[in-house]
Amino acid sequence: MDRKWQDYLVAACGLTRAQAARASERMLCADVEGNLAKRVAELGDLGIPRSQIARLVPLAKIPFRSSSLATNLAFWLPVFGSLDSILRALRKNSSLLSANLDKVVKPNLAFLKQCGINARDVASNPNLYSSRLFTSNPMKLRDAVARVEELGMVRGSRVFHRGLIAVAFLSKEAVATKTRLLVELGFSQDDVSVIFRKMPSFLTASEKRIRRAVGFLKGDVGLEERYIARRPVLLLYSLERRLLPRYYLLKVLRTKGLLDCKLCYYSTAALGEKKFIERFVHPYEDHIAGLADAYGSICSGKVANGVAPLLGL
Repeated sequence: MDRKWQDYLVAACGLTRAQAARASERMLCADVEGNLAKRVAELGDLGIPRSQIARLVPLAKIPFRSSSLATNLAFWLPVFGSLDSILRALRKNSSLLSANLDKVVKPNLAFLKQCGINARDVASNPNLYSSRLFTSNPMKLRDAVARVEELGMVRGSRVFHRGLIAVAFLSKEAVATKTRLLVELGFSQDDVSVIFRKMPSFLTASEKRIRRAVGFLKGDVGLEERYIARRPVLLLYSLERRLLPRYYLLKVLRTKGLLDCKLCYYSTAALGEKKFIERFVHPYEDHIAGLADAYGSICSGKVANGVAPLLGL
């Protein structure tokens, strides 16, 4: 990389030398005075301080050279509420600053609004939504909405929003493959529909994970398909770090005659880790030496076959 481009980014944009060196080579090939300096000045006119520009450069990359950079940022600022929120979104979706506002972004925002999804909600909930909905091909977005509705999710509902995130970036065949897998594992079509509606993110789980979870829940725990379908989060809990340790711990407690009440499996699996330990580990440490250490060891993945072998029971 030419030293002068790095010098400019350090002096004008506030980047460290290391950050400037890592910046896109294609961006650094831009004319300093005729391009990069203009972009920096335009960002300054938007009220963006140098410290924020320094954070933007490595994330914006090539779009930083574009004459539409300031226009795009001015559009997104009221949507995301702050530059910090935009920067967080850019880490997952670099297309935000390069997507065509009139042909892609604005039509998508209008369509999402028709579906009951507010742009600000998408922008402010990165764990639930995805800004990629803003920059997707408009026709593909409409196709994704149609597929979500085919799965029984109603526009405007919270589950519809989650379903759209899960389906929007999956092919129709990928959804069909998950359906066939569940049927193969013994679930009815009604069960499949319930799983998709209650836990749309299930669609992104791997086949290996699903097979192992279903095998454990049906084979070891003895749960029926209908029970699992109405509590699909069980399929997404970590088998090694949550389901297996808790199952075998409770099994040990029953074997020792320390549990005489019948527990709902889902209730014990869904408990937060702290509450589970307070209820099922600490009260029995005086009865079983090393119980807490054994349970902690298994949860960390050090023992694969449960609490009983570790304790020599």
